[in-house]
Amino acid sequence: MADPTNPSKPPDSANANPDISVLTEKLRLDNEKKINDVLEEQKKKLKDIVTEAEKITNASEAVEQVEKETAKTLKDKAKSYTDIDEKINNIKENYDQIVDAEQLLQEAEDERAQKLQENYKLNQKNYLLLLEQIKVETDEGRKKLLEKQREVLLAQIKSQANSLEQNEKEKKLKQDILNIGKQILQQSLQYGEQLEKHIIQISQLNGGYDKYTNSLREANNLMYASSVGTGLRIEELNEALVGLSKNFIGLTTQTAGSIKDMGTAVAQLGKLGVDAATASKSFDSLVTAMGKTPQQAVKIQDSFVQMAAKNRLALGSVTQAFAENSNRFVGYGEQMTKVLDGLAEQSLKTGIAIGKLVGIAQGFDTFEDASRKVGNLNALLGGDYFNSIELLTASDEDRIRLLKEGVAASGMQWESMNRFQKMAIANAAGITDMNEAAKLFGETSLQNTRQQASCRTSRKCNSCYG
Repeated sequence: MADPTNPSKPPDSANANPDISVLTEKLRLDNEKKINDVLEEQKKKLKDIVTEAEKITNASEAVEQVEKETAKTLKDKAKSYTDIDEKINNIKENYDQIVDAEQLLQEAEDERAQKLQENYKLNQKNYLLLLEQIKVETDEGRKKLLEKQREVLLAQIKSQANSLEQNEKEKKLKQDILNIGKQILQQSLQYGEQLEKHIIQISQLNGGYDKYTNSLREANNLMYASSVGTGLRIEELNEALVGLSKNFIGLTTQTAGSIKDMGTAVAQLGKLGVDAATASKSFDSLVTAMGKTPQQAVKIQDSFVQMAAKNRLALGSVTQAFAENSNRFVGYGEQMTKVLDGLAEQSLKTGIAIGKLVGIAQGFDTFEDASRKVGNLNALLGGDYFNSIELLTASDEDRIRLLKEGVAASGMQWESMNRFQKMAIANAAGITDMNEAAKLFGETSLQNTRQQASCRTSRKCNSCYG
């Protein structure tokens, strides 16, 4: 406590109030904590600012890099277009030179022919005059001399006639050579101009003129070079390559040689009635989904054409069917071609397109659908002619065969059924088109089926087993 006798003397620290000291210390510690918290918060904000600054710097560098790459891409594109323009201009110059040479040659040939013709006519005239002199000449010596002159002149006339004839032949030959040269240059010019348009189109599809587009351009050149004499036109080759670019998802990973092989095949399929988009999707399924190489895919496409020819179908029909149902056929793996071949055979025998047969067959893909349809068919036919498990596990071409065999085994004839019976059987089989039902279960189809069933039982007929 303070000394009352001396008010100016400070209180003894030992006797000070202990609650005030504790409170002061607590306030000090609280203030220190608040200051530290503020400092930590400021450090965190500063760190965030530094991080944002780094992001901005990185973004700026990225933008700068994109700008550099864009500039390089545009430069490459401009250079490529310049190269194409230069080549086209060179071709035009060569063409103009041939036209000039043709004109000069024509003038020279015309002048030479004119001189030959004039000399030929002059000698003919002199020959006639000489004959008149020989007739009136009385002096034998003089007459013999004129006779020799006549013979020499006649030889000259014959030689000039031969020269005129030979000159016409040479003129025609030279003109033919010039025409061939002009035709080649015209085709080259046409190809160059079409290629330029085509490259621009491909560039737009690909979003820029880059390494991929260069591969396409090289592939286009290879396609053009290899197609000489095949009957494929430039427009068809370009259309094929554009089709691949739009519909072959993995095309960016392929080499120019592989693109050339597939592009040429797509163009050839176009001749068979398969459009470029459909054929390209077919290649996409074979290469991307099934893991085939482009060369293997080309061979498989060739086998599709041979398959159609063997079964006397439109040559592009199997390719068309595969492309339209590739998600289904890919599931068969290595058995795919066997299934397609079987469906092609059934298409020939029933007159139903392969795609339509696939639509009928896929109605038995689930146990529920197979059981329901088998139950309905057996009830309508009056016997156990179908087995749901057999149909469920069968491949598409075997499902079609089993449907035909079941109806054939029942002894019922489609032509003898009334309209409601036909509709009932068709609906039970999952067929909505009565025309297709008639083709599948009609007498012609059933006769073929009964013969095949008999062959399988006796194993004596080789015609049913290719």
